[in-house]
Amino acid sequence: MLVRFKMAKEGLARFLSHLDTVRVVERALRRAGLPVAYSQGFNPHPRISFGPALAVGIASSGEYFDVEFDSRVDVELAAEVLERQMPRGFSIKGFGGVPTGAASLGSIIQLAGYTVQCPYSVENRVPVFKLLVQDFLEKSEINVSRTTKKGMRVKDIRQGIHSLTVDQREGTAVFSMVIETGPTGSIKPREVLQAFSEAYSLQLETDGAYVRRTDLLIPAYGGYVTPLDVLGQFGERTVQ
Repeated sequence: MLVRFKMAKEGLARFLSHLDTVRVVERALRRAGLPVAYSQGFNPHPRISFGPALAVGIASSGEYFDVEFDSRVDVELAAEVLERQMPRGFSIKGFGGVPTGAASLGSIIQLAGYTVQCPYSVENRVPVFKLLVQDFLEKSEINVSRTTKKGMRVKDIRQGIHSLTVDQREGTAVFSMVIETGPTGSIKPREVLQAFSEAYSLQLETDGAYVRRTDLLIPAYGGYVTPLDVLGQFGERTVQ
């Protein structure tokens, strides 16, 4: 039996690496006493698969992992028991049974939603930002510099930016975006804002921005669905 869980990662937990997060989930499953299936061989591992890794320092409202159980479980009860065994900063936000033969998380997730709270200089105004965002999205190319194993490389990220909007909250520019992630390539939210800031000589403090991944997404029906939406029937939990 395969079950998909949606997990939030908040507070200080956002500073844990992807590998550390995997260990947190594995240990919580063991403490919960759930019948997790294991791989065969000399060094068996729990059969758990995760969505795209979350960068260190970024909070998230929507991380996903699939767990294979070697017997049937009450999915809602499993989610409740699992969450009780998780450390502070982690919570289960949703769950659902995965049909036999369904595609893996890694193969279906192509996009990620983010919000970025970014301080800005008093000389800049959000209404101006909104006009600049419109102009920014009309560009045919948006090039950023990346450090790779082969040195500095320039990459055009325009086609990987699916949406970008901006709003104001108490003197902070709040950017919302949907950008490419997954096996075909990934874009970092901070490099989107860095390119935006440099294009218009703005004074956005991108290094000090608070970044949250709001969800992982799949293009469908002219819009987006989540890895739980594709299951058809699933549960959601509001965690206090």
